[in-house]
Amino acid sequence: MNVTIKPTEATDYGVKVFCDKDNQNGMKIFYSADEKTISIGDGNAAEKRYGSSQPYGVAPFELNAGEDLNLRICIDRALVEVFINHRQAVVQSQLHKPEDVGICLYSIGGDIKADVTGWKMAAANQW
Repeated sequence: MNVTIKPTEATDYGVKVFCDKDNQNGMKIFYSADEKTISIGDGNAAEKRYGSSQPYGVAPFELNAGEDLNLRICIDRALVEVFINHRQAVVQSQLHKPEDVGICLYSIGGDIKADVTGWKMAAANQW
């Protein structure tokens, strides 16, 4: 999936994947303009089956003045890879219910304008 978000007055904005039918739960992938970071995770600080107990994985990232946020998101079952503006990358895994396949945009502190393109990819290994 390719998501391009134009900068606005919103302070945090991004995408949620693995949402339920009501666009709840799921994994957030978002940019924080105030903190100049990209974060990925489910927001729960509980102990995870694999890896960290932190609610979000956080990586430094700063948009240049007037620069759009471009997220190239690749989802392979529970693994999510995100490539940000050809300058940063984050990876996170998240176990989720098979029926939780919703995707939605969200923002805090203002509206956002976004262009979203998605595609389904064939399996690389058919066995």
